[in-house]
Amino acid sequence: MSTLVEKKIQVNRILTMNPNQARAIEEPVRARIIKILYKKSLSAEQITKELRKTGYKKALTTIRHHLVILKETGLIEIAKIEE
Repeated sequence: MSTLVEKKIQVNRILTMNPNQARAIEEPVRARIIKILYKKSLSAEQITKELRKTGYKKALTTIRHHLVILKETGLIEIAKIEE
C-alpha cells in the first residue's frame, strides 16, 4: 500500500457536533464567525468589521442572520442584546 501524503499535524481541539451544527458551519462566513468568536466576545457590528478585514463584505443584517443560525444550533450564545 502506498501513502499519498504523510504530514504530521498538530490537533488544537476536537469538537463533537450534531448534523445541524455541521451544516451550520458548512457556510464559510459562519465558520469564520466561529473562529472570530473563539478568541473573544464581540457585538454583531464588531464581527462585521472583523469579517471585512478578512475579505467578507457582508451587511450587518446578513451577519445577524448568520448569528441567529449559529445560536439556534447551539454553537454560540447571545450574551447581551441592546436595542
